[in-house]
Amino acid sequence: GPAEYITEMTARLGLNAQMSMLDLGAGLGGPARAINSAYGIWVTAFEGVPEHVKTGMELSVMHGMAKKVPITLFDPETIELPAKKYDCIFSKEMMHHVQDKKRLLAQIMDALKPNGQFFFTNFVITDKGKNSPRVQAWNDADGQASALWTKDEYTTAFTNAKLDMRVSEDLTQRYCAIIADGFRGLKKNMDKLIA
Repeated sequence: GPAEYITEMTARLGLNAQMSMLDLGAGLGGPARAINSAYGIWVTAFEGVPEHVKTGMELSVMHGMAKKVPITLFDPETIELPAKKYDCIFSKEMMHHVQDKKRLLAQIMDALKPNGQFFFTNFVITDKGKNSPRVQAWNDADGQASALWTKDEYTTAFTNAKLDMRVSEDLTQRYCAIIADGFRGLKKNMDKLIA
């Protein structure tokens, strides 16, 4: 989604330049750079795909954010996060790929400063959809297995990790609209290139 979508979602966190943030599953780093631009907060960005790390770091350099938004390779299944280091940990559509979510949530809890916040968006599933052939088809097309959880499974895991769930919001309609806008923009750009 556009930078405005990210900054609108993170506005409720009260971020400022004196805080520290970790972005887990940063992709090419666009959301982390948008957050840095909006709030001045320095963001450590971790990404699990080597090609994304390389390209994302090149983009951070191009935007003059090499030190403010460095992108580093990580494995969410084995990461050891430093204790009490971050005011906020952010993750966008990465958690469904993590097989051992409980371990990662424990790491996140330990890495947050007192009164720290964990903000994430992710794909969830209903109990009815857990064995859906459409989910299997999505996993096959994605090239990596999703370990999708229900909202209740996240709520229970958050409670067990001593994380309070303050806000839970269904962003499906907005997310679908952003995807549709993205495809329209891609088609428009392709039409211009072809012309």
